[in-house]
Amino acid sequence: MESAKILIVTQEFPPDVGGCGVVAKSIANYLSEKQVQVTVLTSSDEVLLDKSQEAYRIDRVKRVPKIFPLVFMARLLRYDLKAFDAIFINDVGAAFVSSLFLPKKYQQKCVVYLQGGELNIFYKLKNKFRVLNFFGFKQKYIQLLKRSKQIVAVSECMKQEFISVSGLTELQSKISIAMPAINMEIFYPESSDLREKYQLPLESELILSAGRIDAHKGYQKQYEIFKQLAEQDSAFHWLIVGVGPYEETLKEAIKKDGLEKRITFVGRVAQNELRKFYSLADVFWQLSLWEALGLVYLEANACGTPVIGFRNSGVQEIVAHHKSGFLIENEFESLEIFLERKYKKFEANNLIAHVKAHNEKQSQLLKLLKN
Repeated sequence: MESAKILIVTQEFPPDVGGCGVVAKSIANYLSEKQVQVTVLTSSDEVLLDKSQEAYRIDRVKRVPKIFPLVFMARLLRYDLKAFDAIFINDVGAAFVSSLFLPKKYQQKCVVYLQGGELNIFYKLKNKFRVLNFFGFKQKYIQLLKRSKQIVAVSECMKQEFISVSGLTELQSKISIAMPAINMEIFYPESSDLREKYQLPLESELILSAGRIDAHKGYQKQYEIFKQLAEQDSAFHWLIVGVGPYEETLKEAIKKDGLEKRITFVGRVAQNELRKFYSLADVFWQLSLWEALGLVYLEANACGTPVIGFRNSGVQEIVAHHKSGFLIENEFESLEIFLERKYKKFEANNLIAHVKAHNEKQSQLLKLLKN
């Protein structure tokens, strides 16, 4: 593998916060550690100098309104693509450019990732996808998948959902599973002064939720449960990290119910600062209605914090019930967990060991490169 050269094409990459970017960085870190030569082609809202200490090159293209796909495409085609053993297409933005502009002979080198956003190409189309499909993106994307060297899903759930939604049953045998690893140099237990900074009650039990504040992340169900919890036990405080379209609706409900002193919104937090919040929390709680995988649960575990999530979608593939947290059938089960302090039974060392065992699954990437 020492001679292998890989190009990762992704519109999202840290310091941008987002699941697809986290996956791209996980791939880059792992392969470079295995002596694979990695180049990352990504984008940024501003020109950033690559000040990272990573053992690979990061090439950032500035996002230019309206014409960005053309700018990104021009940078991609500037590479000597025949020199790469594989081209990893990480997210929908990268897939759009690669489907429409990458020559067929190089599409055959592609390893196309499925992370969840691809489902919108086939259903629940928002305006941008309707426009893209008008120009033939959907059919071009299907051609890319069929021509590609390999298709990789981040979970078995993601694979099966994609096959079901797209109807592309002929691709089933071509889709492998390669779960991204958690960077344990970023996520580990760390003490902090966050209680003082956010004026959190010293003796409170802290519940943490983190990620995009959107309806499908389960915040409405969580709020209804927290209201009941607040009525029955005054010890709990809910800490919410992130921003999103459901944020104002949630804040209005909190104000109406007079719970402002029991819930704290932190806003957007840099990835390398998240561990302080995970470490501070007594339990991580996210009741997403659907997740392709749900790396936040593993990030919390890596920081020594147990988790609570629905027994659905990709979450059930990474949360070990009663070993790394709780998989619940309905939101009311979480109320019982809180009131009875069931989350306190977990040892941080065991949670960290669970993440290390998960990280071993990323070795599947090396097998893909040998095919």
